[in-house]
Amino acid sequence: FAWKTAHYIYVDAGVGSKPYCRVYNLHGQLCFASVSTFKELFNPILDPNEVAIDFKNARVWDHSGMEAILDLARRY
Repeated sequence: FAWKTAHYIYVDAGVGSKPYCRVYNLHGQLCFASVSTFKELFNPILDPNEVAIDFKNARVWDHSGMEAILDLARRY
């Protein structure tokens, strides 16, 4: 299970309701096994000032996943 989830996490990036906003639609399972892949999906340097992540198609399973989200927020 862990090996499969590590490779099945991805985002579809789109434009938000404002032209300077990017929305990432996250798909997959965010857990200890997929944290590294999750972190590689985002690039704060290239993104606009406003970014949103839609978790509708994703599931956060454990504390490692929550920490990855907090780390990402700090990077932005």
